[in-house]
Amino acid sequence: MKTLTRKDLSPTGRRGKGTANIHLLSSEELEAVGGGRSVPVTVDGRTPGTVDDFAVNLDIYKGNIKGSYI
Repeated sequence: MKTLTRKDLSPTGRRGKGTANIHLLSSEELEAVGGGRSVPVTVDGRTPGTVDDFAVNLDIYKGNIKGSYI
């Protein structure tokens, strides 16, 4: 599988705007998406840890976990 790198998210990719080619991500490509920042968390109110906020928000969006976006 190739790595997909987006250098910008220009508005020409939106529906009805410009003539940009739109590439829908496959399941494999979506799983490989990463980025964000390290956010401190507590697990079960006791154990401290860190998570990638982009990964958590993506899992919330996909319905893998429930909660509010970070």
